[in-house]
Amino acid sequence: MRENFSELEFQFALMMGYYTIFSKQDGLNLYMPTSSEEKDQFASDWFYENAQGVHFYLQFKKSAIATQIRIRNRKQLFEQASSEDLKAKRPVFRNDNKGVFEIVIYKNKDNIYQQHNLLFNKSQHFSSLAYYVAPIFTSRFELQSNLIQWLKRKNYNNKLIYKLFYREGISPMEYESLTENFGFFKDVIYIHPHTSIDDDNSHYYCFNKNREVSFHSDILPLEKNGFDFSSVIKEVENKLVSGKTSTVIEAADINLQVIKNHFTENNISVIRDYKIERIFDTQVKDSENIISILEGFKTSKKYRNYVIGINKLFQELFDIQVGFIYPRF
Repeated sequence: MRENFSELEFQFALMMGYYTIFSKQDGLNLYMPTSSEEKDQFASDWFYENAQGVHFYLQFKKSAIATQIRIRNRKQLFEQASSEDLKAKRPVFRNDNKGVFEIVIYKNKDNIYQQHNLLFNKSQHFSSLAYYVAPIFTSRFELQSNLIQWLKRKNYNNKLIYKLFYREGISPMEYESLTENFGFFKDVIYIHPHTSIDDDNSHYYCFNKNREVSFHSDILPLEKNGFDFSSVIKEVENKLVSGKTSTVIEAADINLQVIKNHFTENNISVIRDYKIERIFDTQVKDSENIISILEGFKTSKKYRNYVIGINKLFQELFDIQVGFIYPRF
């Protein structure tokens, strides 16, 4: 068995970590694009949207040990760094002695950076976050060790992600627990596509274990562009605080109107009592009361209850057996 691992192995190992967090979050939109959708629409291996419309576009990459020429270029910048650079903590690559890694930015057979440029465009949208996701290691043993450690610790029971994506508030102490609770992601870097590329040269992102990032072929240090998982979560929080479009909630609004129309058109006041009780954990038999309960969830900003309640009721009414009623992008 080879000592290193493939990009697909890294992707699926990390996705197991994501799934153990997100799969229990009751109806959040988690989507794996087809190859054609990835090429033309998503520019990512994984697309995720939370309950208030913040979009994740994740493009997984396999890391390699950086070539000597790129390591040398970074070393020259460190040697030329001024005291002001050091004081301002600019990325001068002082920690490269612990190892330098690189990912290749993909270009298609026509030497066009279609995937990268689309990912960059996604990142510019006010409610979107787009990242290259790469390991800060190359060993298969380390990949497997991280995954085993994650699964043994049962971190998927942590409620932090759940609270964040339904906007229920996170305390400073919970932020501090991110590094410990999400140990599986500690050796992963998230890199923003920092600009579009319109030439046909070969390009790379290089980084060290301290997540100091540079762009090549001609070296360009990138400030504030190497993120860990906790920083990504804080970026999501910033998007939520600034009040972005609630597309998932809007989809639930549409489904609620369909339900109301169904009640009116069919003169229904009582429907499948035992299933309604299962949805709401209470005895609800009047359709107007059902609607008022759902609308009350939204009014009180209990978005999780609002979205899940509508989706479950929609499924019961129309016998649609899917995990989440949601429009395809």
